[in-house]
Amino acid sequence: MGPGFFPLGERLQVLPGGFSPALAHLAVRFGTQLPFAKAADLLTAACGTLVPHDTVRRLTERAGAIWRQLELD
Repeated sequence: MGPGFFPLGERLQVLPGGFSPALAHLAVRFGTQLPFAKAADLLTAACGTLVPHDTVRRLTERAGAIWRQLELD
């Protein structure tokens, strides 16, 4: 069975992986300021949503790569 279509998720702008743009933004902001494990703990405490440290790392590194590419273009 492949990925499903969830109208509410689309309406709420949930990103792949189940994160809203606001949660992903906070993950990246925290991930640029703190070690990824501490950023994940703070994000979980602040938002009440469990976000693993490897997810914070992945989102932060992806955002950094996009930012770098924008600077090069």
